Amino acid sequence: MVGFVAITTSIYGIMMAANPDGEAINLTINMLKNTPFRDYRLPGILILVFGAGFNIAALFAILSRNKWRYFWTITGSLIILGWIVFQILSINHIQYFQALFIGICIIIVLLSQEMYSKRISDK
Repeated sequence: MVGFVAITTSIYGIMMAANPDGEAINLTINMLKNTPFRDYRLPGILILVFGAGFNIAALFAILSRNKWRYFWTITGSLIILGWIVFQILSINHIQYFQALFIGICIIIVLLSQEMYSKRISDK
């Protein structure tokens, strides 16, 4: 799931930054009227750097069994959740993929917390 979030947010961020008018991802500039953004370039860069960046770090931490893997997975998911909540509140609209990512990120946070708790109790 973390890999899915990392890959899709990377693609989404690149598409937003490369196509600031939003047409490549079926969005309009008009949707940004209640946000601090004029176009999708900066949001694309932010989601790429923070959303995808933290989730890519989480994926590598999981694959290498790094002791910080739970921190990275929870933080990456919370960044995506925060971003989606900001989107929904700003544009006053929810799309199916936002609901999908909310569900995935909540599952990641809950599983990571459970696995971290189990790891601590096993010591």
